[in-house]
Amino acid sequence: MITSCKTMYRANRVNTPVFKKKGELQAELVTGSGGIEVQSAYSVTSNISLMLNGVYDNSKVRVIDTLSGVRDGNSEYNNIFGEGAIGYYKTFGRDTSKMLAMYFGAGIGETKGYSDRWDPDFLKYNSRYTRLFWQPTYGVLVKRNFEVAAAVRFSFLNYHSLTIKDDIGTSYHSSSYDFFVDPVFSLKGGYDQFKFVVQLGASLPIIKQEYYSTSPLLLSFGFHLNFTRYWEREDDYFED
Repeated sequence: MITSCKTMYRANRVNTPVFKKKGELQAELVTGSGGIEVQSAYSVTSNISLMLNGVYDNSKVRVIDTLSGVRDGNSEYNNIFGEGAIGYYKTFGRDTSKMLAMYFGAGIGETKGYSDRWDPDFLKYNSRYTRLFWQPTYGVLVKRNFEVAAAVRFSFLNYHSLTIKDDIGTSYHSSSYDFFVDPVFSLKGGYDQFKFVVQLGASLPIIKQEYYSTSPLLLSFGFHLNFTRYWEREDDYFED
């Protein structure tokens, strides 16, 4: 049996758009625990919205023995992932400043990695995978300058072509699946159409795998753009 602690999955950032009306196009460029990400969302109607996200991650680590100063190993993690979703949202509260939303989505990706430090039976891996998710979201617009949102993403992950290679070139072909619960909190602050954004959360596996691990931290920061938002004069809630 193969045993190891290789990190084979890092969850991407949870997209938490807060819409006020039909026709809003939002985009974010962020970096963090999931890599470099581009996320977008569009409110097609006053209740229906679409979401499109992409991720690229290429992480390399060199391990140094602190006593001898000699290199003790290398590890590398690569991930490319894209997903889309459709959602239903409902605004309420004073001047529709609060929003509840529900998203259903799917994505595909490929992950691969290498490590020569821990386990000679598990030096390289490569896998294509698909993910289905369901995401309830609650968001609040605070004046013109801040947005806060909380969400929980429930994901089903299927590795449908997992290949593992050991130090003598032997390949093991397998498949695997996971369930994850990803609770997050997002904060955006800035101006009407440009804001800084930070998100903190966790990626919690429901099934513990024997021969690979996942990253539990969700942390990202970057920029948020709203290309179409404008505030009407009658929106008293947003008056200075």
